Amino acid sequence: VLFLNGYFDAATPFYSTEFDAAHLGLTPELRRNISFKYYQSGHMVYLNPQALSAMRDDLAAWYDGATRR
Repeated sequence: VLFLNGYFDAATPFYSTEFDAAHLGLTPELRRNISFKYYQSGHMVYLNPQALSAMRDDLAAWYDGATRR
């Protein structure tokens, strides 16, 4: 699971994703499957071209890693 978050997101408060994931009751083995990435944007990352480019690179790397398993 890859969570993509904007630092300046008024729709979903900063750090709430990490808080929610930490309280799922997952074993450490399953918790290792969770990743977080943060961008200089809100939830509409496409409004910041640099953040959008970074998100694209992060997604590509995550897809590559997930399909190698």
